[in-house]
Amino acid sequence: MLELKPGGTVVEPLWEPSVQVRVALTDPGSLGGVLVTGTWLGAFNGTVSGLTNPAGRITLTAPAISDNALTFTVVSLAHPSYEYRPQLNVMTQRVVTRADAD
Repeated sequence: MLELKPGGTVVEPLWEPSVQVRVALTDPGSLGGVLVTGTWLGAFNGTVSGLTNPAGRITLTAPAISDNALTFTVVSLAHPSYEYRPQLNVMTQRVVTRADAD
């Protein structure tokens, strides 16, 4: 299961979009060491990836942009001990807006 929390940092006059991805097991618990790969689409188009921490979280960022929104989509999750089943996710895509930035 995935949770996507939008965020970002304002660096006037631009802002740096980010999304915190949380990977959880179908049973209680979170999963660390998962390789999360996603894409940003909009004013910046690119692929980002990284490993979740022991709490099952990772924050993935985009370069600073001037547009007010950017879309993040999870492309894949990989872990040697678990099979990723995207059909169990409630959400795999999130629009991140400048209003989400701290």
